[in-house]
Amino acid sequence: MIPYSITRGAVSYYLKVTEEFRQPGSGDPTRPRMLSSQFAYTATVTPQETYALDNSVLLSTSVLKNVYVVKMVMAWQQYCGALCAMSFAKSRTVILSDDGRVVAILNDECTQPLVS
Repeated sequence: MIPYSITRGAVSYYLKVTEEFRQPGSGDPTRPRMLSSQFAYTATVTPQETYALDNSVLLSTSVLKNVYVVKMVMAWQQYCGALCAMSFAKSRTVILSDDGRVVAILNDECTQPLVS
């Protein structure tokens, strides 16, 4: 599974896969044995008095006032040999109004992994 966006489910999935890789003999003979994997997830919430939201569909820019900007970044790497590796990085930005309503979600799009 390669996520389209960063969600609680995507983070939970990669944490679970990481735990499974730590277990000796995963029990699934069809799954290659991973030599290493790395998972990183960070999120920040920053209050902003103004935030310029580029709206390329309308060919205009909206300026939002008194919002919270949530930035999430997730990265995954797995390696099971010279011809068996995959990695990707994903980011997502969510803009919240001062009362917690979602105003905009940015960067939800197809994720291009690197595969060998």
